[in-house]
Amino acid sequence: MAKHALFVKSMWYVVRTEPGKEQTFVETIEKTIKHRSYRRCFFIKRERIRRKQGECRVYKELLYPEYVFLDTEDPEDFCRQISELPQLVEILGTGRFNMQPVDERERRFWTELLDGEEKDTIRLSPVQVNEDGELVECGGVLKKFRQAVIKKRIRNRYVIVRTGIEGRDRDILLGIRVIGED
Repeated sequence: MAKHALFVKSMWYVVRTEPGKEQTFVETIEKTIKHRSYRRCFFIKRERIRRKQGECRVYKELLYPEYVFLDTEDPEDFCRQISELPQLVEILGTGRFNMQPVDERERRFWTELLDGEEKDTIRLSPVQVNEDGELVECGGVLKKFRQAVIKKRIRNRYVIVRTGIEGRDRDILLGIRVIGED
């Protein structure tokens, strides 16, 4: 029985690569694997602020170095095509391809954290702080997670939020931009 495209639900999977080879892995997939086997292949980045010579500069860093996410409806076909690509052995480091499914609740969490960003980047959240360094107002993705903030480093332009997914606590560092200062 053929699968009808409207009734097939895609899932996210995670693949572990060699450190620093995430972009190479994604580019190789995009160049060599038929797009009908997957919707997208990506890694999650976050914006941060670094002070340099008294000036705040925005940069991006990987949220999870070594991990690439894959959105596919047909993991078997994708794995079959991957096994035919010897150039990926070096990128993966282990010599074999292994992808683990991402739980649906965790996928929804990451989708919410990415806040609809097409570039798979968690953007800086604009915040207002009072003279005591307390968060008065939050925008961006932090607005959804304000109650989960466990640590604030206003000068260093980040907060850490604690979330519980699948019964596990997970701490996520989110970059912030102080309104009126940055």
